[in-house]
Amino acid sequence: MHVSALLVSFEKECLPDCHEVYVKVCYRGSPVAGMKVENRSGCRIFFGPCVAHPGLSAGEHERLFGGRQLMQLSLPAPGQAQSILPSIWYLLDSMQRGIIIEVISNDIYATRLCNANVYWGAPAHMGDTCPLERGVRTRIFNYQLFLQIYKTFRDDMLRTAVASQPPACNVLLGVGQPWGPDRCLENNLVMVSLTHCLAEHLMEMLHRYRWEMQRPFDTDFLMIDPMDEDDKLAVCKTKQVLETMKDKDKEKNGGDASKLTPMNLSSLPVTSAS
Repeated sequence: MHVSALLVSFEKECLPDCHEVYVKVCYRGSPVAGMKVENRSGCRIFFGPCVAHPGLSAGEHERLFGGRQLMQLSLPAPGQAQSILPSIWYLLDSMQRGIIIEVISNDIYATRLCNANVYWGAPAHMGDTCPLERGVRTRIFNYQLFLQIYKTFRDDMLRTAVASQPPACNVLLGVGQPWGPDRCLENNLVMVSLTHCLAEHLMEMLHRYRWEMQRPFDTDFLMIDPMDEDDKLAVCKTKQVLETMKDKDKEKNGGDASKLTPMNLSSLPVTSAS
């Protein structure tokens, strides 16, 4: 399947690092915190104060709270609308040790340290969610699988304009509560969305390319004056100079046209109009 050069240029434009993840936290469906994790070591999502634990050895600190090099995202206290729910405080108190998020070989991994049960799944997941086993590093986002689905989605869209199911570029964590066909995501007290920034970039550029291709272009409104004599003379002189440089370049390369170097106007000599 031929992929447009424009789309390829979009995909390579301002590429984020493959280890970057955007974390968004919601209480009862309302966003309350967000952070872009650029630290290659990952981050820890927890509830409580960001304090050092100087009395712990490096091994003890990593076992209880994760490595000291992790970025720290402390969950905020509930606002007035959520604080009327006593269970949300109980749930947050069980998040003091937190969840470790890492990106390894482009894949997102999560390790549950807290005593609150944590469930993970894709946003459009219609079956049972998967529980995170405590203390076990678990892959929750497979980037290579995303790429496979993305390429199928992209090729279908370019070929037929009727794309298949788009791949998800994020994964959700439900703290203390699973979700599924009979339970709405927005009802969960604490939800964490983890977006793979490189995967999201590819999807955004694909939608941008589709929009550019579908955008109407009305040539009736191109405002261009007819060429006057000076315009024609300028075109003629430029053409002469280009032909001269092309011949010289061809001679320099022994008549082999395949070795001709690209030319640009900045390399052209200035000539008079006479």
